[in-house]
Amino acid sequence: MKKKKQLIKKIPYIDYGCEVGERVRWETVTGQKFEGVIIRWEDENDAENLIAIVKLDDGTEMKVIC
Repeated sequence: MKKKKQLIKKIPYIDYGCEVGERVRWETVTGQKFEGVIIRWEDENDAENLIAIVKLDDGTEMKVIC
């Protein structure tokens, strides 16, 4: 009997190409790791400084500059 391979989808690092509702991860300069779901994007009238509002697993919201 063959064992079925289980597909595991890797969680992408956050960037401007991610979509609302997508689960993402990132790491700060100090090495702190975060993971959550993008709930909305804020555009600061500058394509270089998009801000993602991410809901973390503990329910808090965090702004992430992408």
